[in-house]
Amino acid sequence: MASGSASEADSQAYFQSTQWGLVLATGQRTDEAAAAAALAELCAAYWPPLYALARRRGQAPADAKDAVQGFLLEMIERRNLSRADPERGRFRTYLQTAFRRYLYDDWERASAQKRGGGLRPVELDAEGMESRGLPELATSSSPERAFEERWARTVWERSVAALSAQAEARGKSAAFRSLRPFLSQEGTAEAYEAAGLALGMSGGAVKTLVHRLRRELGDLLRREVEKTVQDPADLPAELHHLRTILSEILV
Repeated sequence: MASGSASEADSQAYFQSTQWGLVLATGQRTDEAAAAAALAELCAAYWPPLYALARRRGQAPADAKDAVQGFLLEMIERRNLSRADPERGRFRTYLQTAFRRYLYDDWERASAQKRGGGLRPVELDAEGMESRGLPELATSSSPERAFEERWARTVWERSVAALSAQAEARGKSAAFRSLRPFLSQEGTAEAYEAAGLALGMSGGAVKTLVHRLRRELGDLLRREVEKTVQDPADLPAELHHLRTILSEILV
């Protein structure tokens, strides 16, 4: 029983140190500088879903970028998270709800130039997103669904990028580029054999390597989502939600 209590305490301590958990904990344990940095990092990483939501609502690229920029600057500067329910401490949920409220409150009246107080604007590569394509603008049934799809893509892309960096550190960049298509869908025996010919490996060895990469990617996806929840009890549901969406959009 004692070991179980210690394990639970360790788990709670770990989650309180994750980015969103740290931000929400500032009301009780104030480390304002760390919380502000964590919030800024989360905003920098997860602005694409907000942009997709705004674009799906019919806003032009420039207007969507201005809306997201203004919202994030306001949130980082004020750090007013009193409306964030600790019992539903998912950054994804809070972000979408707060942004929709911001849009409904007539964001055009806000001026990013008048806010910020010396804060550096959050970098938004909206042009890059547009050039790569926003499939959710055509496939999603609503702005909220567009947000969810882009959130899932963002988590996937960040995790794959981390996996690619690991492969580069091992000197396996070329192999990773060859096997990357197998991360999102199961390969056929013929496809594994073809990949093996290019890499000087057997098809069976390629399949084994792909399964290892998928396990590593699964760990990275989990770590990425961990950053955006406060309560460890939320993590399984968030991962299930993520995997459900990814199974629908990664084709």
